[in-house]
Amino acid sequence: MGAGTACLHVEWGRVLGELGPRITILHGVVGTVVAALLTVCITFLPDIAVWIVAVVIPPICMRLLVRDVPVTPALLMHGLDAPLYIPRRFLATSFTQGLSFGIVQAVLLLGGVEGPVVALSAASFALSAIVLFVCALFFRMDFNQLIYQVGFLIMAAGYLVLAVVSPDAPEGLFIHTLGYRFVDIMMWALCTFLINQRGLPANWVFAITTCFLLLGQVVGALIGSGVVYTFDITVHTARDLATVMVFVLLAVSLVMSDRKNLQTGWGMVRPGEMNEMPDSFDRACELVGRRYALTSREQEIFSMLARGSSRADICEELTLSKETVKTHVRNIYRKMGIHSQQDTLAAVVAEQQALGIDEPPEETDMRI
Repeated sequence: MGAGTACLHVEWGRVLGELGPRITILHGVVGTVVAALLTVCITFLPDIAVWIVAVVIPPICMRLLVRDVPVTPALLMHGLDAPLYIPRRFLATSFTQGLSFGIVQAVLLLGGVEGPVVALSAASFALSAIVLFVCALFFRMDFNQLIYQVGFLIMAAGYLVLAVVSPDAPEGLFIHTLGYRFVDIMMWALCTFLINQRGLPANWVFAITTCFLLLGQVVGALIGSGVVYTFDITVHTARDLATVMVFVLLAVSLVMSDRKNLQTGWGMVRPGEMNEMPDSFDRACELVGRRYALTSREQEIFSMLARGSSRADICEELTLSKETVKTHVRNIYRKMGIHSQQDTLAAVVAEQQALGIDEPPEETDMRI
């Protein structure tokens, strides 16, 4: 069953890679909610019925998924000629995610949790899907924000509750599981982005990512077991371990979301609104906008200014009045401490150089 599940996992990734990250998130959200309901219902069935369901559901799911993207030779051969590299930051994220979940399973759940554990996990999974749907598709967050600033923060909050309240507090387990599933769906979306936009093969992306995720769970379980056999497992010991994991998760999220991650491109991609990786100029504009706390509308106008658009062009493109555009431009100049449109391009070029991007910007004609 384990070998079959691994193969099925890769094939799911192959099909979703053709659909792209946005559709993957939608599949993940709807699938998680439906699966949570089915999981609760299955617990009321006899054991033989549970095994039958476990055997029947995977091929049915795969059949339905293949209907969206028919399996063709081109789909199977996608990315096989692409040069492969080790995505260290990506794999470190998967490993940390698995490590966190493995420690919860091995130590913090050692004595068991009173109450409906299955229902608790199912509810947390369903809620994580809803939270992800809102963050990705409504707030239009990018991969960096979704994975490190939201997902890892939720997992750390779960550990914090376990450290403060009790090592077997259902609230802490609920919050941690919510964050784990949130990050899990986002990692799926990121994998499909690498397949769809970077041309990498599904065999490589999903296999190596899942390998490090499960490796992290194994290491977490071993760490937990080592704590159990080395020390007398007490409430204080479990709380200390939970406290350590709070700082580990926060430190990893801080390191992984630094400026170096922006150079790879995927960190700034917003899976909820786009399927293409932004070019270096767009990334630099985005960073400048964040640095000076520009609003979303000011960000749009700033990007157009940096590319040489006149105010008349901006009015026509964004369907704004001349006075509105004039007000936004004045606010942009004030926040950035600049005085001309040429300065907007200079700020973007400086940001590109800071990122180590050697691509020269397109020549623009400043008309303001």
